[in-house]
Amino acid sequence: MGMFLPMVFTHAAVLPVIPYPQFVKEGKDNVSMPVKLLLTGKDSAMQARLLRHWQLPAASGPQEAISLYIISGNATINALVRRYAQNNIEKIGKEGYILVINHQHRFIAANDEVGLFYGLQTLRQLTGAHWKTAVTIIDWPDFPARVVFDDISRGPISTVDYIKKQIQRLAELKVNYLSFYIEHVVQPLSHPDFAPADGKLTIRQIRELSDYAADYHMQLVGNFQSFGHFEKILALPQYRHMGESAMLISPLDDSARIFLKDVIGELCDAFSAPWFNVNCDETFGIDKGRSAKYVDSVGIPKFYAGFLQLLYDVVKQHGKKMMMWGDMALKHTEILDLLPRDIMYLSWEYGDQANFDQWIKPFARRGLQYMVCPGIVNSYRMFPDMIMAKKNIGGFIKQGRESGAAGVFTTVWDDGGTYLFDADWYGVYLAADKSWNTGADGFDLRFENVAYGTYNGNYVNALFTLMQLREQPVTYNLNDQLWKQQIVPDSGKQMILNNNSIAEALHIVRIATSLSHRAVPALHPEDLAAMQLVIHQYELMLRTRQVMVDPDMSTDSLVAAYKATAETFRKLWLNENQPYWLDTVLHSWSQKVKELQELPARRKDIIPTTSFYFTNWLLCGNLPSIDGMDKALQPSPGDVYIYDGNKYRWQKFAATNGGIIDLEEKYLPSVVYAYCQLQTDSARVVDAWLTAGDSTVLYCNGHEVKTVQNPVQLPLHTGINHILIRSTGNRRRFTFRLRDDLVITNHKHKYQINSKTNRYEVD
Repeated sequence: MGMFLPMVFTHAAVLPVIPYPQFVKEGKDNVSMPVKLLLTGKDSAMQARLLRHWQLPAASGPQEAISLYIISGNATINALVRRYAQNNIEKIGKEGYILVINHQHRFIAANDEVGLFYGLQTLRQLTGAHWKTAVTIIDWPDFPARVVFDDISRGPISTVDYIKKQIQRLAELKVNYLSFYIEHVVQPLSHPDFAPADGKLTIRQIRELSDYAADYHMQLVGNFQSFGHFEKILALPQYRHMGESAMLISPLDDSARIFLKDVIGELCDAFSAPWFNVNCDETFGIDKGRSAKYVDSVGIPKFYAGFLQLLYDVVKQHGKKMMMWGDMALKHTEILDLLPRDIMYLSWEYGDQANFDQWIKPFARRGLQYMVCPGIVNSYRMFPDMIMAKKNIGGFIKQGRESGAAGVFTTVWDDGGTYLFDADWYGVYLAADKSWNTGADGFDLRFENVAYGTYNGNYVNALFTLMQLREQPVTYNLNDQLWKQQIVPDSGKQMILNNNSIAEALHIVRIATSLSHRAVPALHPEDLAAMQLVIHQYELMLRTRQVMVDPDMSTDSLVAAYKATAETFRKLWLNENQPYWLDTVLHSWSQKVKELQELPARRKDIIPTTSFYFTNWLLCGNLPSIDGMDKALQPSPGDVYIYDGNKYRWQKFAATNGGIIDLEEKYLPSVVYAYCQLQTDSARVVDAWLTAGDSTVLYCNGHEVKTVQNPVQLPLHTGINHILIRSTGNRRRFTFRLRDDLVITNHKHKYQINSKTNRYEVD
């Protein structure tokens, strides 16, 4: 196991500023940082705003002052500024600034108030870090639009107070737009009945937040999911008739169109930014809904583009420019030629890619406006994969700048609904750094000082020690399935338990625990608390798996620990979020306690094993016949199979019992198909064990594999192989594994064998 080598941090090793300035020249003189502002000019309102934002730092030591200048017709000021900025003065634009601190001069100069504000943020960080060296900084952003986008629709929905804290913190990082992913958690006046009572933003609150953000030179980008991912609203009886399917609103339904015009119109007027994001991503089954015949007659591109034109017109009527996710247009590029050219496309990809051409070039070569959208992905993880995020953010933003992207739209996703935004700040700071200055280096050395007022390195070292868990089979990819595993099987049934990498994972957790306890942040201690919660949660899960098979180990201390940690989680949640969804999350904690209390009587039903069983599949069931299904198909989650006029959907499935796939629990007596992918670096024939009923059939890459007795011979080719199991008859449960000497890892239904390079999946 390759262990993380802790980074050695030294006091003020690099300029402690995030984002890192474009031009820095350090002098030799020792200076004291100014703590008082001297404002010039006649704009008293601007002066009052700047003074108000400067009240946060605590003044100590000599009361040095710094002058703030708006570059204008004053020849003396202009000459002074040009003396330091020289040719770079032409680059600073509206948001840039010049900051000079030495024995002779102390000033910040800018063309606009926002530049002075950003200069003050740099000064704030230098002052907080007790910087003592003369310095000249000339600074400007690489991108005019620097957006952070927070998912508030999958569970956690922030309080107004927490959003204000986000605004304050993001403004210090020179982020100038904040947006939220909104499916159902707003309450428009026209349709007030779809928002959860205990988790929503009202129109009044959105206006309040827009005004608050303006004081920090930030705008809020409006958002409403307007096509796919509509299941939460469509689940309500009064809106069910608007559905194209259970997931999609119907573009041809008159009431659906009126609904969207009403809601989008209100939100356009409440949010302050010039753009409005209608989303319209991942419209799975767009050609399989109630308008299928019409879609078939005109084609998906025209059907999709026609509906987007309607949304475009609504947004334009309210004085906004439309944003939309770019994935459907990339899948059907004809869409790009059917829609107005002033749409802002949001091209998203969250993985560590060798290059991002396929997410950039289709927009760039048409001369369309687009932003690159890197990601900090919590979704279905215990903690966001910051190794993946770091590579994704750096690579995507760099290539976006080289290719003419209009901005950076950094996303934070919360699919699964159990996450704290305070765990995301490392990635957010990194994205802010790269969005302003794509060439910035030495981030980790600056991060702890700027974010936490420390130089000890222990937060970063604890974080990347925690990241080592993504390499261990039991905690692979940091996915949350470890948390979802049962402690005891369902009544009358058995479960499988593989503890092969428990010792290694616990070792990592204990190192991370020790480092985190030594972090001692002076600022934002809630970030550390969020990470420590997850570290402790991992320890509880791993210890629980040991107790499950050891009758000599008591469950009492674990029960107490789960209860105490659940209470910690509850408090941290309410520090950020409204009560909505909290009971759902806490139920999983109380369920752990309940199962631990039942464990002594149920250990006999837990089967220890050293074998790796396949737990994740795509399932398609309740089929009346074995005829028709293509045995070489390669389904994706949400794909629809049509048989005899009826629709059958491929759904994700993850066994929580160690790998016993019990289809009887999920489907009526019928034909059921289970599918997974299996990647290998070389062609080979491997032994596989399929334990199932006599009528079960195994296919590999479209060909039936003989299963007279175990082990069966599974012929694999280099790359991705497609495994399909058909189950019929009365005994509709199975287990599937390969021989034990193979190292197998997976993310969801995608498995890999003995990979030379582990593939860490985003989704």
